[in-house]
Amino acid sequence: MVGRYIRALNPRLPRAVQMLQLGGLFNAVGNGLVLPFALIYLHNVRDIPLGTAGLIVATNAFVSLAAGPWFGSLVDRAGGRRMLAVALVFLAPVFGLYPLVHDAWLGFAAATLTGIGNGGFWAAQSTLIAGLTRPDERPAAFAMQRVVMNLGIGLGGVDVGERADLQAPRAVTLGADAGDVVVEAHDGAIYERLEATNLEHLELHRAPSNLPGDRPR
Repeated sequence: MVGRYIRALNPRLPRAVQMLQLGGLFNAVGNGLVLPFALIYLHNVRDIPLGTAGLIVATNAFVSLAAGPWFGSLVDRAGGRRMLAVALVFLAPVFGLYPLVHDAWLGFAAATLTGIGNGGFWAAQSTLIAGLTRPDERPAAFAMQRVVMNLGIGLGGVDVGERADLQAPRAVTLGADAGDVVVEAHDGAIYERLEATNLEHLELHRAPSNLPGDRPR
């Protein structure tokens, strides 16, 4: 009975979708390495007032929400795969800006750029998930997307939390940002592997209503 229950948890999603979700996991680990400790870093290390530091951290989420529809229109024109690559290339150096933050305005700039990249990532990845799955598979695919995101943030946060040293917070922050850049690079490699699995061919056969820009040429 236990084995049957465990087998029932398998969403049986296409291999390309599983590869896409794996990339999402690594992206979420990168976020978990940085974002949970951003408030502590900005306030305790950079001496930015707590309220202002909170606004900086919140800026990432607000900008990501606003950037989503804009990136959605770009996905329609340029294709989900191409825009996903753009978002990943954009995010890697942006996370590397956080150790350079010494003033509040630099913090807002870094958070704004991070929000833009995250908004592009989720718009493009979600479009690809929808294009690679049949309608009856999409609830499981998007549920897996949320589980993977939360798991990755948790793993990244636990990793940095175990190594955090209040006597040397700058070292922890630099290490977390460096780790995030590495994770983003590895994430990009996963999506290159996804491209090698003939993504466009899969989209053609699994999703009759393909989005513009993702059709085979």
